[in-house]
This record gives sequence, structure tokens and C-alpha cells, in this order.
Amino acid sequence: MGSARLALARYNFGQLRGKPGLAEVHMPQRRGLRHVLPFTGGTVTPDADVRVKVIKIGDLWSVGVNNDERHRIPEGVTSGS
Repeated sequence: MGSARLALARYNFGQLRGKPGLAEVHMPQRRGLRHVLPFTGGTVTPDADVRVKVIKIGDLWSVGVNNDERHRIPEGVTSGS
């Protein structure tokens, strides 16, 4: 058996927070564009043309976008805590 290590990329992202429970995280894509991931009341609510798979464990969101990208977003980014 081997062991696998998780490589985490560091990159810039933007965030906008509104009322408690509302936030937008702007994530860069490989092609120079950005995905906007709206967080509403503890869920991710993307645009209709964006498919997401979301898992939240503890205070870490794991968000897969269009079966092509994966992002790990700490709860503090979306909630400010």
C-alpha cells in the first residue's frame, strides 16, 4: 500500500459578505475567468449553468465545480467568524 498526499494550491480569491448567512466567494478558474459561489443559509447556490457538488466537514467546505475544479473554503471565509 502506498500513501497519497493532498496538494493544496494557493491562489487569490475574493469574498463579499452581506447579512449573516449570505456571502459570495469569487474563485479564479484555470482559463482566467472566475466562478462566483454564492453561499446562502449554509448552502451553495450557483448559477443554473454551474454544477456543484458540496460537502461540509466541520468548518471546511469542499466544493467541486462542473466536475473540473475542486475548492476548499474555510467557514470563516463565508461567515466572517
